[in-house]
Amino acid sequence: MKTLILFYSLDGLLKNLSKTMKEEINGDLLQLKDVKNNTGIYDKTPYKSFIEDNLNLETLREDIKSYELIVLAVPNWFYKLPIGLKRNTLGNILSGKKIALFTLGKDLRNIRDKNELFFDSDILGEMNLDIIEAKDKDGISKCKIWVKKIYEKGISKIMYT
Repeated sequence: MKTLILFYSLDGLLKNLSKTMKEEINGDLLQLKDVKNNTGIYDKTPYKSFIEDNLNLETLREDIKSYELIVLAVPNWFYKLPIGLKRNTLGNILSGKKIALFTLGKDLRNIRDKNELFFDSDILGEMNLDIIEAKDKDGISKCKIWVKKIYEKGISKIMYT
């Protein structure tokens, strides 16, 4: 099953975890990037990107068209997803896909964010790691086990549909 790990990393930790997931299931990796470069003093704060809608999602449609499973790996901050991800554009792009959500930070309690983002997708599962947990071997091991289970679940859904 052709799988994509689509990630948005503010400090590199999610990038490393995404690479780990990629290796575990032999998937492809694609990083979401901000449209504009942050250059001012205030702009050097990585979380400024989190509250602004700077993500270039329009080019994703072609990039992800051929994938059956998309693992979306994103940070959450104050229990919320990055603003740019919550646009209908991403929801439309992910429509009809098998999706797994991996978040890093405090547990994502805002179910509305998830419902808006994945309104027409088959959600296979979700996992959240606390930042401290994500830096140790146990957290990385949990990540590997989870993504492997998601991948196997996706394959079984394809076989029985």
